[in-house]
Amino acid sequence: MKTNDLSQADYELIVAQVQARAAETLARPTNNDGLIETARLIRARHLDPSDAFYANRPDRVAQSELQTRAILLRAGVTETPDTVLSVAQAQHARQWSHTELAPHVATTVHGLIAGLEKVDVTELAARADALRAETGAAAYDQLVADCGPALPPAGKASIHVLKILAAQGRYRRATEAAKPKI
Repeated sequence: MKTNDLSQADYELIVAQVQARAAETLARPTNNDGLIETARLIRARHLDPSDAFYANRPDRVAQSELQTRAILLRAGVTETPDTVLSVAQAQHARQWSHTELAPHVATTVHGLIAGLEKVDVTELAARADALRAETGAAAYDQLVADCGPALPPAGKASIHVLKILAAQGRYRRATEAAKPKI
């Protein structure tokens, strides 16, 4: 018997094993995170003016970009294209990123509120009424409205808490108003 002679049963067994392994390989989820990170690093080098290989060489950048896209395509990685809306949303997120109070300011506000919460409810209401009379009813009501739901009842008796939380509330509303719209 020659070594390359196979019986029909042996041949069918080998074909079945190869098909089973191929199906198993295709069924396994692939993780392309490393490949995507490598592509990101290569593209960062394309933009780096101090890079020894790509700086001032648009031909090399173009060739490398084509190769990178081909590798990603072969790996089955689909890149999400940058749309006008996605670019605008990314810019908005970078420019309007300070929606929370700075930690030291938040600590101060919480400390003021904690101190006011220890005061009797009738004294707290009297302080709030005195503050409303001092600042003017319209200005006081506007500060309270600008604070929104973040204002605890005790905060209405402190001008500092009102001003800080009102500024934060106005900033948050401006952030929402400035969001890109479709």
